[in-house]
Amino acid sequence: MNVNEPFLGSGTISNTVSRFAITVMLPARKTESSHQDAPDDCAATQSHDVAISAVIQVHLTKLADQLNEKPAIVMWPDGDMLSYRELEVRSNRCAHLFRALGLGLGDSVALFMANQLELFPLLWAAQRTGLRYTLVSCRLTAVEAAYIVRNCDARVLVYSAGLKHVAARITGPALRHRMAVGATGMSDVFLDARLEYSLAGCPDAPVEDEVEGQYVTYSFVTSGFPKGSPPEVSEVPFGAGLPLDHLLAAKFGLDVTTRYLNPGPLHHVAPLSWALATIRNGGTVIVMDRFDAQGVLGAIERHRVTHAQFVPTMFVRMLKLPRECRCRYDVSSLLHVVHGAVACPVSVKERMIDWFGPKLIEYCGTEARPFARVAGTEAAL
Repeated sequence: MNVNEPFLGSGTISNTVSRFAITVMLPARKTESSHQDAPDDCAATQSHDVAISAVIQVHLTKLADQLNEKPAIVMWPDGDMLSYRELEVRSNRCAHLFRALGLGLGDSVALFMANQLELFPLLWAAQRTGLRYTLVSCRLTAVEAAYIVRNCDARVLVYSAGLKHVAARITGPALRHRMAVGATGMSDVFLDARLEYSLAGCPDAPVEDEVEGQYVTYSFVTSGFPKGSPPEVSEVPFGAGLPLDHLLAAKFGLDVTTRYLNPGPLHHVAPLSWALATIRNGGTVIVMDRFDAQGVLGAIERHRVTHAQFVPTMFVRMLKLPRECRCRYDVSSLLHVVHGAVACPVSVKERMIDWFGPKLIEYCGTEARPFARVAGTEAAL
């Protein structure tokens, strides 16, 4: 499917998580900046959101029942998308495949993939089957990627077709299955299984006894090889959500009206955790296949983005755009502009505030501890 316009809506959402003993009430957001100049053909999607039950579940099956054809993920710039219903069905098929390959609670799968649509059903399949899953940067050498695959004890490796020559050199003592995804034609020759073929005949319904999984992230700012912090996986029923799913909703108002722009690589913990949390709370994730300064502005304007996340280097590149280019795009829909990874120079932050408004929020953390501190615009300056 392809989407050219955003999915707009508003509503009052209650996120109740009994195991965390918290209830977060989020007010409706019908701000003028969020809906002005919206295309006429968005009227149907607006009324669809209003009709949704006031209680949004963080269980993907229930989200799919409530949100159905609403876009869960939209790729920028090509516009390919997965609706909540499609994400539910495809992730269920992948979950059955993982079970058929013998993966159980706490087992590990490595995903050596770029920012691409095919990644998300695999993420959610691992999340709903109690697996530990590691996203491996597609920019790594074969030696570096193989180290992570060995270190995380991956039993299954799924890789992008375009990375097949690097993937062919990845080995590991625990590795039992290898699959390629996204091949473009008969000219692509693989020694490994093709994910598309392996999924044939897998059921659309959820697997039995769904359990929450955990993502494993590796730090690339340390000396030597990357460092990972594999989390413990317990038998928490799928649908409870991860702590960050609820924390980000409480702190930043993630709900069905959220349109989150992800311009960074998903193997980093911040982009990954925000993308998962946005979907858990019924929003739409706009994923850039790679960072492009002007493309960011185009995506914000086209999809009326409400939340976006950057690192200071991205700000610098955006500020280097010609003034006429920067002024050409409407960024008034933004509610929160989050940035982290490293400290942002004051001069850069001041220029971004002058441009985007007082919406910048800086956080500090690492791949192992992704959410250590949050500072608002005034405090950050």
